[in-house]
Parts: sequence; structure tokens; C-alpha cells
Amino acid sequence: MAMVLQIIKELPLIITTIQKTTKALRDLSIKTQKDENLKDSEWRDKLDKAIELQVKLNAQIENQLKIIQTVIEHTQKILRILIIISCSAIGLALLAVLLSILK
Repeated sequence: MAMVLQIIKELPLIITTIQKTTKALRDLSIKTQKDENLKDSEWRDKLDKAIELQVKLNAQIENQLKIIQTVIEHTQKILRILIIISCSAIGLALLAVLLSILK
């Protein structure tokens, strides 16, 4: 549960990072489109920068998704344990009821 809360606390940072990177890519794209007089090498340099930004964004998102996946897997394990404990408690309760009826 603590990991879920940690992810929830990190969500504003994750969203902000995505928004900033998206804005930077959009600005770079617009700037590249406006500069029609660019030489091919300059255009390629700007395109390389845009690709580098996209790679960084993808890496950040991938890392955040790995954290979320880890939390989900951890939560699933806890839920499985709780189901087993609940079933055991129900079984014990039924056994107690059965023993009390038989006495």
C-alpha cells in the first residue's frame, strides 16, 4: 500500500515531466518547420535533438511504468495472501460452527 501511495505522490512529477518534454518537442518541431531556410545539416541537427528528447522521454516513461508494474505485482501478491487468509478464516469458522452443532 505504501508503494501505491508513493506512486500517487509521484504522479504530479511524472505528469509535469511528460508535459515539459512534450512542449519542448512541440516547440522544436514548430521552430524547425518555421526555419525553411535552414541548411540540411542544421535541419538534421535539430532533428537529432528532437530524437534525443524523445528517447529521454521514452526512457523516463519506461522507468515510471516499471515502477507501476512492480507496485501492481506486489499488490497482487498481497491480495493473494489476503484471499488465502480469508478462506482459512472462513474454514475455521465453519469448523467451529460444525463442532458446536455436534456437541
